[in-house]
Amino acid sequence: MLKKIVLTAFVLFAPFYLQAQEIDSRSSYGTESEGTFDPDFIPAASPVDVDADGGDTGTAQDEKIIVKKEPPVSRFPSFKSIELSAGYNTASAFESYSFFGNLKFLLDSEKVRIRTGLQYGSGNVDFSNSFVYWPLRFSCVRLGLGLIYNLEFFLDISMTHNLLPGFYLECRPCSWFSFDFMLSFFIKGRTIYALKDDCPLLMNYSAATGFNFNFYLPYNIALFLGMNSCEDFRYMVLGASSFSAGISYVLNDSWSFYFTGTARYVDFFFLSSAFEDAEFKLSARYTF
Repeated sequence: MLKKIVLTAFVLFAPFYLQAQEIDSRSSYGTESEGTFDPDFIPAASPVDVDADGGDTGTAQDEKIIVKKEPPVSRFPSFKSIELSAGYNTASAFESYSFFGNLKFLLDSEKVRIRTGLQYGSGNVDFSNSFVYWPLRFSCVRLGLGLIYNLEFFLDISMTHNLLPGFYLECRPCSWFSFDFMLSFFIKGRTIYALKDDCPLLMNYSAATGFNFNFYLPYNIALFLGMNSCEDFRYMVLGASSFSAGISYVLNDSWSFYFTGTARYVDFFFLSSAFEDAEFKLSARYTF
């Protein structure tokens, strides 16, 4: 009777015991102890003996457990876009036009950012280019060096070259907020046609800086605020600052729309600060 009970127990539990032994032998493969396990290590394939018929003789391990670390997700996606804008300027100060239009191309990648554009207003043509290289890149912060070149024509009045080498910082600490900062040395060379015989080129050296804040809201809506001494198609001395605020809406992966209002001041950091002019702009962007 006892022999029958032992035999029955062996028949019932032997398969479970053998399966547990197999799992234990597989889990211990490739590690001597828990303290020496490297999750980034991928073991090389073991040589496999092949018999005369081309079959595996079974001397190598059949399965290996490989654990990989996922790389950190960058908050700076790469994209290419074209942006078309139309706007109105109060024409109460430096600008000679009331209505204007511009076209910009932007390429942004993990390592570089390139922007080029053309703007036209009555009596004024601007051509701008900028390039930023990001040598220091982290998951939510990147720091870089850049160069801006702007060529401005006031038809029948002057031609101006603006050159701005500088330092750039961009930070995206979370999904709903981003911040960027720019500090540049500003070189301005202007030729006034009426004075070019006596003074071919007027030189001016200054600095430029800018802060921009973006807030990403539900329903594909974003708000942005900024204070800048220079804009994409406007390069004034440091004291002539502009304050911008706007809203954007992302329709889909390709199309987005923007409305921006800008107020400009002269000698903003002094007691003689005065309002200069205002500008309002509508933009449509197509992203590839």
